Amino acid sequence: MSTQPPSDSEPRSPGTSPAGTGSAPSGGVAVPRSAHNRLTAALVLLAVLGGAVVAQAAAGGTPPPVPEAAPPAATPATPATPATPAAPAAPAPSGPASPAPSGPADSSDAAGGDSTVTRPAGEDEAGSAPVRAAAEWDLPAGAPDPTAAEYGLDCGGGGLVVVHAAGGDLDSDGVPETAAVLQCDAAGAPAQGLYVLGADGSAAPRVVASPLTPADGMLLDAPEISPEGVLTVDTFAYSSADVPRCCPDVNGYRVYAFQGGRLVEFS
Repeated sequence: MSTQPPSDSEPRSPGTSPAGTGSAPSGGVAVPRSAHNRLTAALVLLAVLGGAVVAQAAAGGTPPPVPEAAPPAATPATPATPATPAAPAAPAPSGPASPAPSGPADSSDAAGGDSTVTRPAGEDEAGSAPVRAAAEWDLPAGAPDPTAAEYGLDCGGGGLVVVHAAGGDLDSDGVPETAAVLQCDAAGAPAQGLYVLGADGSAAPRVVASPLTPADGMLLDAPEISPEGVLTVDTFAYSSADVPRCCPDVNGYRVYAFQGGRLVEFS
């Protein structure tokens, strides 16, 4: 009678193992075949790798270097915006300051709507011209003769004509002044000016104020001086350059009086 090894399906007593699965140490636990095979393969792999390392060291070689990780790419710095150079300061002028222009003040600059109109004769016009009277006037005693004054007007080689004149005490000093309307001695209707004359004893009359000059482009009526020292004159002007110079189409008047030694226009 032959004896056969028990099959895997047959029960086994503790401490026994199937054929081909290895044996357990005395009193130990049986190791499964699959785990045993994996352990054996791992030991063989370690032996092979160790032998390769030993062989390479014996041949004088060095193990291949482990590649290092590439450093992170540096972020390029943003170039700084160049500062805008400051504009050089303008040098202060070394010369003397220009004098303020003289002449009549504008009516918008005077308090209460009044404007100072006193200005030297001939300030806007150059040269001088002989003066004649277009008529005779009844001037108060001591009033300056308008034909004896120098007006400083240039009539292009021609003379001046006194068209109107009136006398009265404008500055309340007890001595009369003369208000004269003049124009260049020329054909047509040349522009006219209003001049106030003062007297200094026996000296020649002098222009103390010129509220209107031919440069203003007006025609003027006869001036009047009231007992209170107020000077009035009617004016005739042109609304545009298209209006014929013979026929002004804008009528008005001006009122003047002395204040603080200056002739002032009142609106």
